[in-house]
Formats: sequence, structure tokens, C-alpha cells
Amino acid sequence: MVSVSKVPTRSANGSSRRNAVGSSGLTVFVCRLVLGLTVVALGAWYYQVATPDSFVTSGLHSYTMPLVALASSVTDLTIAATSDKNAAQIKAWRKALQDQCTSAQTAEQVQAVGAVNKGYFSGLGSSPPLQPRGDAAIKRCQRVLLDFGANIGDTSGKLMDAGFVGCDRSDDLKTQLVPPAYDMETKTWQEASFGRRKVARNPLTTQFVQLMRSFGSLTGPEDYCYYGVEGNPVFTKQLQAHEDYIMNLNPRPIQHMHFFTESVGAGTDGMTKLYLDTINTEQNFWGSSILQGHQDVRKSADVSKGEKLETVAADVMGYTIGTLLRKTTNAFAPDAQPHEQSGGHFILKVDIEGGEYPLLDEAAREGTLCEYVKMGNQADVYIEYHSQRVTGPNPLVKTKLETKKNLEECGVTFRGLGAWWA
Repeated sequence: MVSVSKVPTRSANGSSRRNAVGSSGLTVFVCRLVLGLTVVALGAWYYQVATPDSFVTSGLHSYTMPLVALASSVTDLTIAATSDKNAAQIKAWRKALQDQCTSAQTAEQVQAVGAVNKGYFSGLGSSPPLQPRGDAAIKRCQRVLLDFGANIGDTSGKLMDAGFVGCDRSDDLKTQLVPPAYDMETKTWQEASFGRRKVARNPLTTQFVQLMRSFGSLTGPEDYCYYGVEGNPVFTKQLQAHEDYIMNLNPRPIQHMHFFTESVGAGTDGMTKLYLDTINTEQNFWGSSILQGHQDVRKSADVSKGEKLETVAADVMGYTIGTLLRKTTNAFAPDAQPHEQSGGHFILKVDIEGGEYPLLDEAAREGTLCEYVKMGNQADVYIEYHSQRVTGPNPLVKTKLETKKNLEECGVTFRGLGAWWA
């Protein structure tokens, strides 16, 4: 249960080619697409017989269970060898769509691929079973995205979007299929947009795709676990409902998902206060901070008679990077085998309104992040730094360059994160 309190503070100012094959051509193509996916279903049937344990099929999705394709190729053999059944199912689906994109003969056939693409992860009821909360919800993974400042969970959507298939046939068919983007409100994948503009893809999603491909062309979000950290209690029920929905999808677009709600990134582990932004409703209260002097915290202060200002604060749990890295990755499991201790990938996203300074400073001094890299793993950091003009006085701002240098020297890679990430 979160305790919300008011805290006194000082006042502040705060025409492409026409249907070459006609409508019958589109019908033939769709039949081919269904046939291709039927082949996947046969592979799934074989897989079910060979490995019946925990094998689950679900309505329309059963045609895309893990594939042992008779058309021999290295890709197909790699999919068949994937130990995670959920991941193998998604990789087979993705490859089938890529093949259909390549064989498309008209623009309409390209769009037919898109219809299957967008509607793949759908059909779940409105009240999915509840997931465990707290430490019971933690699963150690080889690849992890840790998201400090999860807000409404946007970044989890960007990660899942990275697994979707585009189809660029602009050179010959004068058409291009843009991969869909997850809509947090409708819980569906829709045409990608940024504000009112239609876009090819969110830049952060594009970077996730590039990072994943560095581990192999088949790597996707189904190989990653997502952990979000969000302190604002306003979002607790929404984030838990999002987690319940995604974790009950079959197949599931991500290996695992959990939100540490009413929790923040901090320089020390333990209870702390999060000062709340209560005015930026359309921006999902993006200015909440562990720093009482943050401009949006000050603007949110209640003004009572006598011009006395008070900020609204919530008691939340603070987590350091090292603590959650040790909780969520295979590398630090007490019984980890040598092959689990290396070859991992840790993506860290930080957007916490000034809290990034103590969080990164502690990580550089404490050493777990560097230890992880030295064990033979890859760490990529996306961080948005906030100036004192936004956060108010923050003595740790001066440690930014040194902290970043120390982490880079041990092998941590810093990548750009602009305001476009959301």
C-alpha cells in the first residue's frame, strides 16, 4: 500500500502496377499464404508428438506452432532447434511472413501479409488471469531490458514491436508495408504513428531491432524479458493489467514481462519518496521525480491560503541497477552454468527526471554492471539526462562525465535516447 503525503517546500517560478493477375491473383496468393502457414501447422503437429509436454494450441494461432520445415534451410533448422517453444513458434511465423513478402507479385498481396501480421497476437478475453506480483513474478533470463521510468509501459510496446515484420517492395511493386505498433489503450497492434503523423517506425524500436540482429537474424523480443520500474501509484493497476494481458497471450510476443510498481531507480535500495507531478495529465505525469525541486513537482504544489506551497509525495521502494541486474539475469543465478554466465544482453533504459545521476553514480561505484560485462555479456544503456533547469539543484550533475567514462571503460555502451522514445 502506498502512502501519499504532502511535503512543505519553498515557493518557485516555476499508381503502381495494376493488378497483373487481377483479383484471382490475390485469392491465389492468400491461398498460398494459408498453405504456407498450414505447413507450419504440420510442423507443429510433429513437434507436439515429439515433445508433448506443456504443448499448448490456441484457436487460430495453432497454425504457427514450432516448425520443422521439409524445405531444408539453415534458418528452418535453427528454428527447430530453439528450446523455447513460444520463441520457436514466433520465429516460424515471422519467417513464413518474410517468405510470403519475397514471393508477393502485387501490392495487394503485400497488404495481405500485413493483415496476418497485425492480427497475430489478438483474441484474448478482457479479463485474463492475474499474474504473480513481487519477487514471485521474477524470471531470470539471458537477455533483459530493464526500464527505469516505465510510466504507462510504452517501452515494453516498443520492444514487442521490434518482432514484427515489414515488407519493402517499393522498388518493383511500388509499395511498402510498415510494421504495426502496439497501442497501449486498445491492446492491439495498429498502424504506426507519432503524434498525428504516420511514421515508418519509432526510432527506439528501430534501435532495438538493430541490437537484436547483432545476436543473429532470428533474434527477437521473444528472446527478451522486460522489467519495468515505475513509482507513480496512479499507474499501478494499469501496468498490472498490461502485464496480465501480455503474459496470457498465446503465443506471447515477449519471453517474460513484469513491472515493479510503486518503485523507482535510486542510489540506494530501500524506501524513499517520489514527488508527484499532478498537472501534466496529457503527458501521463511525466515530471514525477525523487527530487523535490523538479519544475513539474513545484508547479504541482498545492497553494493554500497564506501562499504556503506543498508537494504531493508517495512512499515507494528504491532499487539500484546492481540489485535488479542480480535478480533478473541468468549470469548472477547462484546455480548458473558457465554458458549462462556469458553471452547475455542487458538493455538499460533510464528516464527518471534527474534520478539518473544517483542511479548511474552508484552503478559505477558498486560494480555489478561492469562485472556483468567482464563476464562476457553485452550492456547497452539508453539514458535521458535532465539539466538542473528542470530538476532544480542537483550536486551529482557534475559527476555525469566521470561516471559515464568509468562505465564505458569497463565495456558498457551508451546509446542515444531523445524525447522521441515514448
